[in-house]
Amino acid sequence: MTQLLLLKNKTKHAFFPLLYILFLAPTLLAQSNSFNGATDSNWGTATNWSLGIIPTATHDVTVTGGKNVFIDIAFATCNSLTVTDGNLSISGNLNVVGTTAITIAEGSTLTLENNASLIQSGYEGANIGNINVIRNTTPIILDDYTYWSSPTTGTQTLADFSPLTQRDKIFTYNNAWISANANTETFTKGIGCIFRSPENISTTVPTISPYLFTGTPNNGDVDVSVVLGSNPESLRLVGNPYPSAMDADTFILDNLIGIGSINQTITGTLAFWTHNHTLSGNSYSASDYAKYNLSGQIAVPFGTGNTSAPSGYIASGQGFFVEVIANGNVSFRNYMRLDSGNTNFYRTNPRNTSRAVLEKHRVWLNLTNATTNVSQTLVGYIQSATNGVDPGFDSLLAGTEKFVLYSLINSQPFALQGRALPFKDIDIVPLGYKIDLAGNATITLDHVDGLFLNGQKIFLEDQLLKVTHDLKLAPYTFSTGAGTFNNRFLLRYLNTPLGLENFKDLSQTVAITSTEQEITIKSQLDSIEQVAIFDVLGRLIFENKKINKHEIVVSGLNKGQSLIIKIHLTNGQIVSKKIMH
Repeated sequence: MTQLLLLKNKTKHAFFPLLYILFLAPTLLAQSNSFNGATDSNWGTATNWSLGIIPTATHDVTVTGGKNVFIDIAFATCNSLTVTDGNLSISGNLNVVGTTAITIAEGSTLTLENNASLIQSGYEGANIGNINVIRNTTPIILDDYTYWSSPTTGTQTLADFSPLTQRDKIFTYNNAWISANANTETFTKGIGCIFRSPENISTTVPTISPYLFTGTPNNGDVDVSVVLGSNPESLRLVGNPYPSAMDADTFILDNLIGIGSINQTITGTLAFWTHNHTLSGNSYSASDYAKYNLSGQIAVPFGTGNTSAPSGYIASGQGFFVEVIANGNVSFRNYMRLDSGNTNFYRTNPRNTSRAVLEKHRVWLNLTNATTNVSQTLVGYIQSATNGVDPGFDSLLAGTEKFVLYSLINSQPFALQGRALPFKDIDIVPLGYKIDLAGNATITLDHVDGLFLNGQKIFLEDQLLKVTHDLKLAPYTFSTGAGTFNNRFLLRYLNTPLGLENFKDLSQTVAITSTEQEITIKSQLDSIEQVAIFDVLGRLIFENKKINKHEIVVSGLNKGQSLIIKIHLTNGQIVSKKIMH
């Protein structure tokens, strides 16, 4: 895990000379460049500007004279921005790099169209005046919830934001759902809030609905208090507080238990509501959360809402859950902000960040049956991960899902699992599933990346039927009862029959040495979960079920006897060896 520290953003103090050149120098050298609209209303037309050139990071931009300005280019930049008398509309990205506030005079407007971004990379204080931020939902039907977080601060109440949502269908979450007073409460920076659909939405036809945030654009440091609750899982609904996308990995790393440079309060798992399944009775499906951590992402691949997986961007306006593991804060910072990736609610886009990228080789599997249920799980081989439980890389299953596929670490279920590099094709990963309807079900290879794109086989072993199936050739359909099953399937990469003594490749990774005083058992690859030692008559003479180490030393056994040693590894495999002690 220590390698992760090398991936974190450097502090501004370490690179002060560079930041001086990028941010302070433009401020000292800035020229005024006013929009006069001589040719048209487009920001990207040079003849519309008093200096005859499109603004750059060295220009103080002023919009006055009642002009209407449209930023028609993907990436616009200026040193400072003041709208004293006019209307500025942004459909792309505007980065204001200087050290002064954005100022929007009363009666003027600055509007961010859906998916547009406003970034401030040189100033961390409060802005002046109000802006409008338009955000569209993914397709929703009546009774669907959307998870929001406001990029602005002001007097807009929750009822103003969504006037056609029933007043008792607006909530926040801090280890329990909390009903909001929509008529008086306003958005709080960094706090997520869920809204049920407007009452005039169709019950059958999914529809994209536009929403409008109004207030002063948020900027600078935002801290949200988090506390451990009485439930086994502590959760806080937070959200991107900025009018631009932010980088999920940087947010995780700065708040992650054990290594976070600002806080150490979260597990590193982020959960995003998709509303892919309709309300059933009075319940929503717990499996409708897409998840993200440093290993990657899993989607909810079927439904009416958002079937895309989180991309590593957290869009402006997006509310999401963090798993809390310690009391304190979660923090948002300006350097987490990005000038791209603000498309609607975490849809996939190419990453645009200078942060180092972890090496990753991953497998995504889906479980389906005759219903509309789909569950996805990820097993990946990730730089800095281990085969044990790692905050940030492994996402524990919530436990409330009724239909779900997962992998196991030390008998615990995980929705996402990161494993150690280098990848070894003798690795074996136990899989489990929970299903609420007896009948046929299917496990499918959804997609892969990294070395798995280059010919590496992927097999599913059905231990019940003694079948090893190549998932790259076809999905695997099987008959099952209802319930939870943790001992039926193994994910593996060699088509080798399951053998104990004769599984030579695995057996060679476990070494046993015997001296007069003790027996040493050492596993080179996976940790040892438990060890049992029998004499030749089959009598148990030693047992340890809680090892979880790569090496164990056993002493106090009688010498001069033949022993059978049975070693359970954390990957679910069992190795048996006979020795003379």
